[in-house]
Amino acid sequence: MIDNVSWQTILETATDFSLLCELYAANATPTDDGFHPSDAIARYAAVKGGLEYLGQPYIGLVKTFGNVNTSMTEVVNNSSVTFSNVSRVISQFEFSEGFEGKILVTRLISRGQSLTLNDSQIIFTGRCDRPTKGDKESLTVYAKS
Repeated sequence: MIDNVSWQTILETATDFSLLCELYAANATPTDDGFHPSDAIARYAAVKGGLEYLGQPYIGLVKTFGNVNTSMTEVVNNSSVTFSNVSRVISQFEFSEGFEGKILVTRLISRGQSLTLNDSQIIFTGRCDRPTKGDKESLTVYAKS
Protein backbone atom coordinates (compact mmCIF):
# COMPACT_ATOMS: atom_id res chain seq x y z
CA MET A 1 0.00 0.00 0.00
CA ILE A 2 1.25 3.47 -0.90
CA ASP A 3 0.75 6.23 1.69
CA ASN A 4 1.35 8.98 -0.84
CA VAL A 5 -2.02 9.81 -2.44
CA SER A 6 -0.47 12.05 -5.09
CA TRP A 7 1.98 9.35 -6.22
CA GLN A 8 -0.75 6.69 -6.10
CA THR A 9 -2.88 8.81 -8.46
CA ILE A 10 0.06 9.24 -10.83
CA LEU A 11 0.69 5.48 -10.84
CA GLU A 12 -2.95 4.88 -11.73
CA THR A 13 -3.26 7.52 -14.46
CA ALA A 14 0.11 8.29 -16.06
CA THR A 15 1.47 6.56 -19.15
CA ASP A 16 4.72 8.52 -19.49
CA PHE A 17 6.99 6.93 -16.90
CA SER A 18 10.78 7.23 -16.97
CA LEU A 19 13.50 5.77 -14.80
CA LEU A 20 16.22 8.20 -13.80
CA CYS A 21 19.72 7.62 -12.48
CA GLU A 22 21.24 10.05 -10.00
CA LEU A 23 24.76 9.90 -8.61
CA TYR A 24 25.59 11.52 -5.29
CA ALA A 25 28.88 12.04 -3.44
CA ALA A 26 30.00 9.16 -1.23
CA ASN A 27 29.26 11.20 1.91
CA ALA A 28 25.85 12.49 0.78
CA THR A 29 22.94 12.04 3.14
CA PRO A 30 19.28 12.40 2.25
CA THR A 31 17.21 15.20 3.72
CA ASP A 32 13.93 14.49 5.52
CA ASP A 33 12.33 14.48 2.05
CA GLY A 34 14.95 12.14 0.59
CA PHE A 35 17.68 12.62 -2.01
CA HIS A 36 17.05 15.74 -4.08
CA PRO A 37 18.22 15.84 -7.72
CA SER A 38 19.73 19.31 -7.25
CA ASP A 39 22.26 17.74 -4.85
CA ALA A 40 23.34 15.06 -7.35
CA ILE A 41 26.78 15.33 -8.95
CA ALA A 42 25.44 13.66 -12.13
CA ARG A 43 21.97 12.87 -13.52
CA TYR A 44 21.13 10.47 -16.36
CA ALA A 45 18.01 9.16 -18.12
CA ALA A 46 17.15 6.51 -20.68
CA VAL A 47 15.39 9.08 -22.86
CA LYS A 48 17.20 10.08 -26.05
CA GLY A 49 18.07 13.75 -25.78
CA GLY A 50 17.60 13.63 -22.00
CA LEU A 51 14.87 15.26 -19.94
CA GLU A 52 14.33 17.66 -17.08
CA TYR A 53 12.91 16.91 -13.64
CA LEU A 54 12.50 19.52 -10.89
CA GLY A 55 14.49 21.98 -12.99
CA GLN A 56 17.46 19.62 -13.24
CA PRO A 57 18.74 18.30 -16.59
CA TYR A 58 19.22 14.55 -17.05
CA ILE A 59 21.56 13.48 -19.84
CA GLY A 60 20.14 10.69 -22.02
CA LEU A 61 23.00 8.19 -21.69
CA VAL A 62 21.36 5.21 -19.93
CA LYS A 63 21.19 2.20 -22.22
CA THR A 64 19.57 -0.14 -19.71
CA PHE A 65 18.66 -0.37 -16.07
CA GLY A 66 19.44 -3.76 -14.56
CA ASN A 67 17.04 -5.64 -12.35
CA VAL A 68 16.77 -4.43 -8.79
CA ASN A 69 17.35 -7.46 -6.60
CA THR A 70 15.92 -7.01 -3.13
CA SER A 71 15.50 -9.50 -0.34
CA MET A 72 14.37 -9.51 3.26
CA THR A 73 17.09 -12.05 4.05
CA GLU A 74 20.82 -11.51 4.57
CA VAL A 75 21.38 -11.28 0.80
CA VAL A 76 22.77 -7.89 -0.27
CA ASN A 77 20.34 -5.91 -2.42
CA ASN A 78 21.86 -4.81 -5.72
CA SER A 79 21.21 -3.21 -9.07
CA SER A 80 23.08 -1.97 -12.13
CA VAL A 81 22.96 0.67 -14.84
CA THR A 82 24.54 0.36 -18.27
CA PHE A 83 25.52 3.67 -19.82
CA SER A 84 26.27 4.50 -23.44
CA ASN A 85 29.93 5.46 -23.72
CA VAL A 86 29.90 6.40 -27.42
CA SER A 87 30.24 10.12 -26.58
CA ARG A 88 32.92 9.29 -23.96
CA VAL A 89 31.02 11.34 -21.34
CA ILE A 90 30.76 8.31 -19.06
CA SER A 91 34.42 7.32 -19.35
CA GLN A 92 35.36 10.96 -18.63
CA PHE A 93 33.19 10.80 -15.49
CA GLU A 94 34.92 7.57 -14.44
CA PHE A 95 38.39 9.05 -14.95
CA SER A 96 37.62 12.40 -13.30
CA GLU A 97 35.13 11.56 -10.52
CA GLY A 98 35.04 7.76 -10.43
CA PHE A 99 31.90 5.72 -9.79
CA GLU A 100 33.32 3.65 -6.94
CA GLY A 101 31.81 4.68 -3.61
CA LYS A 102 29.29 7.09 -5.12
CA ILE A 103 25.63 6.70 -4.13
CA LEU A 104 23.40 5.53 -6.97
CA VAL A 105 19.71 6.42 -6.80
CA THR A 106 17.24 5.02 -9.32
CA ARG A 107 14.03 7.05 -9.39
CA LEU A 108 10.71 6.52 -11.20
CA ILE A 109 8.83 9.62 -12.42
CA SER A 110 6.00 10.60 -14.72
CA ARG A 111 7.44 13.05 -17.26
CA GLY A 112 4.19 15.04 -17.27
CA GLN A 113 2.81 14.68 -13.75
CA SER A 114 5.82 14.46 -11.38
CA LEU A 115 6.09 18.09 -10.29
CA THR A 116 7.49 17.62 -6.77
CA LEU A 117 9.87 15.23 -5.03
CA ASN A 118 6.83 13.47 -3.52
CA ASP A 119 5.60 12.77 -7.06
CA SER A 120 8.38 10.23 -7.61
CA GLN A 121 9.43 6.86 -6.24
CA ILE A 122 12.93 5.76 -5.30
CA ILE A 123 13.34 2.27 -6.73
CA PHE A 124 16.89 1.65 -5.51
CA THR A 125 19.61 3.32 -3.47
CA GLY A 126 23.05 1.82 -3.11
CA ARG A 127 26.80 2.37 -3.19
CA CYS A 128 28.59 1.90 -6.52
CA ASP A 129 31.31 -0.67 -7.02
CA ARG A 130 34.29 0.02 -9.26
CA PRO A 131 33.15 -0.64 -12.85
CA THR A 132 34.58 -3.89 -14.19
CA LYS A 133 32.67 -4.17 -17.46
CA GLY A 134 33.05 -1.49 -20.08
CA ASP A 135 34.36 -0.63 -23.53
CA LYS A 136 34.12 2.18 -26.07
CA GLU A 137 30.41 1.45 -26.53
CA SER A 138 29.14 1.10 -22.96
CA LEU A 139 30.00 0.94 -19.27
CA THR A 140 28.07 -1.00 -16.64
CA VAL A 141 28.02 0.20 -13.04
CA TYR A 142 26.91 -2.15 -10.25
CA ALA A 143 25.70 -0.96 -6.85
CA LYS A 144 24.87 -2.63 -3.54
CA SER A 145 22.63 -1.31 -0.79
